[in-house]
Amino acid sequence: VQEVCKMRKGIIFLLFEFVYVSLWLVVIFIIMPRACQDLSFSIYYKQHRDIYQNLARANDKRADEASTFLKTHNYKFLFDRMNITKMKFCFTIITAKRPKAPCYLTQTVARLVNQLQHIRSYTFVVYNAGGFEHTEAIELSKIVPVITNTTKMNGAYSRSDRYQKEKV
Repeated sequence: VQEVCKMRKGIIFLLFEFVYVSLWLVVIFIIMPRACQDLSFSIYYKQHRDIYQNLARANDKRADEASTFLKTHNYKFLFDRMNITKMKFCFTIITAKRPKAPCYLTQTVARLVNQLQHIRSYTFVVYNAGGFEHTEAIELSKIVPVITNTTKMNGAYSRSDRYQKEKV
């Protein structure tokens, strides 16, 4: 009788061991690779072949949404606020022309202007250090205030700072 009990305990132990090992094998070789294949820090990571096309599509979508947002709202009041002196906040985006910068300035302006709708007494301006070569900033100047190195403001041309290179 004792031998039968020991045998049953041994069989039950082996059964539990088999289930335990099987469960871990399923987790390690089936579940984890599928769950972690998109996590770049994982050992199971698989880089997709079309990842750069997906990123470019996502950026184009965000740029289109930003352009649509800026064109559908009226921001003429931002131009009026340029001469007001009693403002609590002044938000400035400083930009320069960069090669292959797909509408980052438009996306940034749209996000910031969207957040500024809830604030009173502020000014907003984009400072274009890239001059007239920065076509994205020139297009935005029709919608929001954009100042370049040679923009006429309050009757006088603004001069670029001679220490500008040291500041950057």
